[in-house]
Amino acid sequence: MSLQTHYDNVKTVLGTYYWGGAESYNPASDPFYRRLITVLNNNP
Repeated sequence: MSLQTHYDNVKTVLGTYYWGGAESYNPASDPFYRRLITVLNNNP
């Protein structure tokens, strides 16, 4: 599965506001998000 497939699955289950719906949310400054992406990219 590709990373995009994982995102699409999350969006299907949780809806488009799966990060809490905060418009000011910036994933680039979120350490949890950065770690999550690193783990997803490193696992086959």
